[in-house]
Amino acid sequence: MRNNEERFNFQENNETPQIETKKPFEFPVQTDFVELPSEGNGYPQGHPLDGKEKVELFYMSANEEDILTSETLAKENLMFERLIESCLVEKFDTSTIQQADRDAILFKIRETGFGREYKTKVQCPKCLKVKEMSLDLQKDVKVKNINLSKVLKTERNTYLYHLEKYDIDVELKILSIKDIRKYDRGVDEKLGYETKFTDKLRAILVSVDDCGVLSYLDNIVKQFPTIDAIELLQVYNELEPSIRLECEFVCDNKECSYRGPLEVPLDTNFFWPEL
Repeated sequence: MRNNEERFNFQENNETPQIETKKPFEFPVQTDFVELPSEGNGYPQGHPLDGKEKVELFYMSANEEDILTSETLAKENLMFERLIESCLVEKFDTSTIQQADRDAILFKIRETGFGREYKTKVQCPKCLKVKEMSLDLQKDVKVKNINLSKVLKTERNTYLYHLEKYDIDVELKILSIKDIRKYDRGVDEKLGYETKFTDKLRAILVSVDDCGVLSYLDNIVKQFPTIDAIELLQVYNELEPSIRLECEFVCDNKECSYRGPLEVPLDTNFFWPEL
């Protein structure tokens, strides 16, 4: 009897059949760059933003919505820090960012999540009438970069200002978000009142007449003549970069007719627009 395999020309195939599987859909990873108002100036040596003019960000996603709706983060005043931390491609401690750079990053994150248009309500500074306005997060953002005209930059990225009256150099630094939180601490428990003026002055000082001993700086801040302290703070305000939303405001009130540039504060709708 012939073998049935030979008779019917049958050959057993032990190979597992290949089944084509469709690759699950994934959204493409999108990133964008934001220019920093500081242009990388004023950061300590070795800081991730030292010398950097721009940083790369991931587009805002549903993951960031969890951060924005977190009551815990809101109570601890950590919402924006966590949001920036989540969107940064290169991770680092976001509390060490300068305020102007932080705000520039927030503007870009908001733009990637909800678009360039920002609808808000603006109050006339003259008659106080409220007007609804629409701003462009690219065209209506005004940036003031760091101003080095009155200071000399040091090797450690701090800045020397010469007080001619006393013929001494005062060394200043640009504050980070962490620094601002330290001096903006509210009421001094021992004194029973706020000490924001001297706290900020102490925060920006690195050394006076080449002396940077902490106890010395703590003491000399209290001795600063008001006119000289104000001069230093004015120099600092010119030195520090800034970013703001600004519109050309025209009041609808016929009896007022106010017209002029107006800074627009960021309200709760900035990250929670009516969609």
